[in-house]
Amino acid sequence: MHYHYYTLLHLSHALRKTCIGQQVVSCFSQQKNEMILELSDLFLRIGCHTPMTYLVPVSSFSRARRNVAELMPALLGCTVEDIRVVPYDRVLILELSGDKQLICKMHGVQANVLLRVGGQIEEVFNRRIEEDISYVEQPGRFEPDLMTAPQAPDPDLILRSLKKVSPVLEKMFAQRVATVWQAGGSCQEALAVVLDEAASDVFYLSRDTTQIRLLLFPPPSGQPALRIPGVMSALSLYLRLTFQQERYRELYREAEKEIIKPWEKIRKALASHYQTITHLEQERQPDELGNILLANLHLIPANTPAIVLDDYYQGGQVTIKLDPALSPLENATRYFDKYRQRKNRLAFLYEEVEELSREAETQKELARACQALPHPDELLLTTQGLDPDAIAQMKTLSRQWQQGLAQTGAAPPFRRFQKGEYEIFVGKNARNNDELSFRFAAKHDIWLHAKDVPGSHVIIRTKPGRHLPVEVLEYAAALAAYFSKRKNDTLVPVQYTPRRFIHKRKGDPAGMVVTLREEVLMIEPLRSLTDTQ
Repeated sequence: MHYHYYTLLHLSHALRKTCIGQQVVSCFSQQKNEMILELSDLFLRIGCHTPMTYLVPVSSFSRARRNVAELMPALLGCTVEDIRVVPYDRVLILELSGDKQLICKMHGVQANVLLRVGGQIEEVFNRRIEEDISYVEQPGRFEPDLMTAPQAPDPDLILRSLKKVSPVLEKMFAQRVATVWQAGGSCQEALAVVLDEAASDVFYLSRDTTQIRLLLFPPPSGQPALRIPGVMSALSLYLRLTFQQERYRELYREAEKEIIKPWEKIRKALASHYQTITHLEQERQPDELGNILLANLHLIPANTPAIVLDDYYQGGQVTIKLDPALSPLENATRYFDKYRQRKNRLAFLYEEVEELSREAETQKELARACQALPHPDELLLTTQGLDPDAIAQMKTLSRQWQQGLAQTGAAPPFRRFQKGEYEIFVGKNARNNDELSFRFAAKHDIWLHAKDVPGSHVIIRTKPGRHLPVEVLEYAAALAAYFSKRKNDTLVPVQYTPRRFIHKRKGDPAGMVVTLREEVLMIEPLRSLTDTQ
C-alpha cells in the first residue's frame, strides 16, 4: 500500500512544495536495487526490491566513500520543473529541464526507474525488465458509473464490484467501504466517503500478520495502529520501521540458530545422558551374572539358551540368558565383556555430562535472555521506532554472543594454521566465509582474499598495536592464493586489510564483501600445506 496510486498522489503534492526549482546534484547506487537521487536540499530513496518497493524523501543520506555506482549522468544539473502521477497508476514522474523525465514505476516485482529524453527512454535502472525500454505511460481505468451495489456490506462482494470501477480500488478499499456502509447509508455513499478519506493526507501504520503496512484508512477495529499526518512523515517512518523489523528479524533468527537452538540441544543431550546413566546404574551388573556362571560351570549343560541358578548377590534365584553356540565359560566371559563396555560407556557419559554442563553454564544466561525477547511480529509500533527497548536488548545480546564466539577457547569451525605465534583461519565455503569474517574475526584482525576471483576468506589473529611480521602476512597470503580459483597460477594478487575495513551490503550473496580500503600483495600460492584441523 505504500506505493498505491493515492499515496503517490499525496507524495507528488508534497514534493512539489519542496522540490520545484531544485537541481539534481547526483544520482547513484550503493545498495542493490536502490537508487539515490540527490537534489539541492533533499534525497529521494527509490527502492526496486522485491517485494519491498519504496519511494521515500529523506533530508539526509550517508554516501559511502567507496563502491558507489554513479547512475544516469544526463540528470546532473537538471532542474525539477514539475512532479506528477499517472492517473490511477503507480507511476510518479519528475519533469526536468531539457525535456527530460525521471519515471519512477512502482509496480511491485516490475518496479523500475527510467530516464526519458525527448520522448525516448534512454536509460533504465533495472535492466532485467527489457520491455521498459519502450515504456509509455497510460492512465489507469477509473469508471465509477460501473459500480453496482451488492445487497449487503460484504467485503468480498464489494471488492468484485469495485474491480469493475478501477484496479486501484482493491481489498483495503472494499473492507473500508463495508465498515462505513455498516454505519449507515448506501454503498455508493460509503464509497464516496472512502474516496474522500483516501484523498486526505493522513495515514496509518499497522502490522498485517508478519508485515508492517502503510494504510490509507484506519485498520479494522481492535487492530493497533499509528495515525501519521503527512505523507512524507508517514513514508519516512514506514521505511524506518520496516528496515528495523527486517534487521531485528535477522538477529532473532541468528539468535535462534546460534544461541537458543544450541542451548536446547545441550539441554536435551544432558537430559538424555542423565536418563541413560540412571538406567545403566539401576540395571543388574553384568559382572555379577558372570561370576555366578563361573561358580556353576559344572551345572550348565551345553547348548542351553538359559539357566536358573542361585543368586548369592541378591538372594533367591536368577535366570541368566545364554548363547547356545558358546560354552559355559565363553558365556561367562561375554558377561564380563558387557561389564567392561558398560563401565567404559558410563565413564564416557560422565565426561560428556561434565563438558556439556560447563558449556550450558556459559550459555544459560544468554539463552534465557534471548528466549525472553519478543518475536519480530510482536514488536510494539511507536513513533520513535519499533519497541526501542527490545531493539536495544537484541543488539546488546548480539554483541555479547559475537564477543563470546571470538573469545571462546573452543575450536572454531574453520581451517586452522599456525605461523610462529600467530593463528591463521581459512573459510571453507561462502557461508563459512561470512561466519569467519563477520562473527569470528575481531576488528583489528587482518583479512585476506585472492583479488577478483572466488576463494576463501583468510583471517590472521592479531593484537592491537603489535607489529605483524612480514613472513606471517606472506604465509597467510599464500594460503589465500591456494584456497582460490587461481591456486595453479605462478603469482596471485591477494588483497589484505584490517577486518574493520570490510563490510557486507544488503542483498549481497554469501561470501561477498566490500573493502573500504586495501593493499595488494603478489604472492606465489602454496604448493603443499598442513591443515592442523
